Amino acid sequence: MKENIPQDILNQYGFTLIELMISLVLGLLISAAVMQVFLTSQRVDRIQTAGSEIQDKAVFGLQSIEPQVRLANLGNDGVAINDMTALGGIVLTAGEYDGSNDRAEQEEQERLEQERLEQERLEQKRLEQKRLEQERLEQERLEQERLEQERLEQERLEQERLEQERLEQ
Repeated sequence: MKENIPQDILNQYGFTLIELMISLVLGLLISAAVMQVFLTSQRVDRIQTAGSEIQDKAVFGLQSIEPQVRLANLGNDGVAINDMTALGGIVLTAGEYDGSNDRAEQEEQERLEQERLEQERLEQKRLEQKRLEQERLEQERLEQERLEQERLEQERLEQERLEQERLEQ
């Protein structure tokens, strides 16, 4: 059978199907990584833009109410408004603090502090669960890649074995 094949065809070199398939898989993996980076950068850009817009709106709101706050004590015949003035409206400064917080106010502050601590604890728990889920997904992805590489390697070895058997015949 080899006698019928011209010598120049037997000596030709090129890419095998397995080599082409491996290069395609590698190209797809690289493309997927580039797309992931691109999508992440777009998401970060949207978040930063939203934060900037919130700051701009807050500055605008404060600037719009500032003149009204400054005029709150205008025409009050020289009487200073403090935390002791009846119907005093907006209090920008407080008088001397004598330490006489009532019990209800202290309990309210303690309750608010406990709620804040509970919210922080729940947020930390949520973030930890999210981190663990991301780690699990990453491990699954790596395992899938490893299995795919093993499968491709087995296919390549099988192709080489078949090619070797074909050449031996």
